[in-house]
Amino acid sequence: HSRALKSRVLEACLATNGCTQTQMAQAVREIVADSNNPAALGYGFLVGGMVANAAVSAGVMTLISPNVNFIPVLASSFLGQLSFIGVNLLAPYLEPLSSKIRRSTFAMTNGAASGHSPRGSLEAQADLINATYTLREQHATDRILNLRNAIGLNFQAATQAIESGDTDSVVAQIADAAMAGYRHFRDLDPSDVTIINSVQATFLRRAPDSAALFEPTLEYIKAHDPGYMAKAERPGELSAQEYYQKALTAWLNVKH
Repeated sequence: HSRALKSRVLEACLATNGCTQTQMAQAVREIVADSNNPAALGYGFLVGGMVANAAVSAGVMTLISPNVNFIPVLASSFLGQLSFIGVNLLAPYLEPLSSKIRRSTFAMTNGAASGHSPRGSLEAQADLINATYTLREQHATDRILNLRNAIGLNFQAATQAIESGDTDSVVAQIADAAMAGYRHFRDLDPSDVTIINSVQATFLRRAPDSAALFEPTLEYIKAHDPGYMAKAERPGELSAQEYYQKALTAWLNVKH
């Protein structure tokens, strides 16, 4: 669809011996208006915008230098934008492949760095890390540890409140941890074993009746999170209510 629409736009432009930005936009509107295909409509606006942008760039170049031919500059600018968008659209497929290539390359060079100095040792460790985990896996690991560290402070405070008998503060701290998790880390599973181990070490061993905190904590969240009724934004993502249910069930060791 995009190729056909691009050809029709360029033909309309060439038929008038070159287009101004306004004429280019009008040609795109007229051609897209003839199409009843929603996909073609979307591609048409995308391609039309790229062509219009390329036309402006080419027009500026011809004004600066009268010896510059409009059409070659237009084509060059358009193809450059098309390549850039193509690379970004293919990123979900290219980045995993790139990660595997990087991991294999670092695996081949592992051990090449000298281990006789602190600096060489660090270089060797960096090679080993990159041979073991891709950059995407390292980023995901960092995200999990960031969530663990963030809510760990809440559960430390909740543990102190448990020991002092301040149940209201316990509920507030756990609710704050859940709201922070949903707001900033909703892409992560709140029941990940790394998270649960941290909660177990700091809180659950001091809270023998932790499941009893589930309902009051959920009520606190309902009262303090204006986005409690928010729907999932992407396929596979939890809604706000689902996230809080899952997080509190795991963190408070609720048995069904």
